Amino acid sequence: MTERRSFLRNAAGAFTAVRVDVFAQPAERHYRVGVLRPTAAPKAPDPIQTENQLPRMLAEMGYVAGRNLAIELRYAAGDLQRLPTMARELVETRMDVIVAVGAA
Repeated sequence: MTERRSFLRNAAGAFTAVRVDVFAQPAERHYRVGVLRPTAAPKAPDPIQTENQLPRMLAEMGYVAGRNLAIELRYAAGDLQRLPTMARELVETRMDVIVAVGAA
C-alpha cells in the first residue's frame, strides 16, 4: 500500500507541475493602433494610403491584424472640428499607439 501511495503522490505532483507550467505561459499580447485622418474614408483601395501600408509594414514586424493586432480607423471627412473629439475617443479606448495622418 505504501508503494501505491508513493506512486500516486509522485504522479499527482508531476501532473500538477505540468499543468502549472502550461498555465504559466503568457498569452500573446494584443496591440491596438488607432489611425486618425482628417479626410474621408477612401472609396477604393489605394496602395499609397496609410490604412493599406500600415498593416503590411506591421505584419513584416510580426504584428498581424486579427492575431495580435487591431487597427481602428477614424475619418473626419474634412470636418477638422471633429478631430479633437475623435482623438479623445481613441485615447479613452486605450490604444497602444495613435497615428495621426495629415497634409504636410
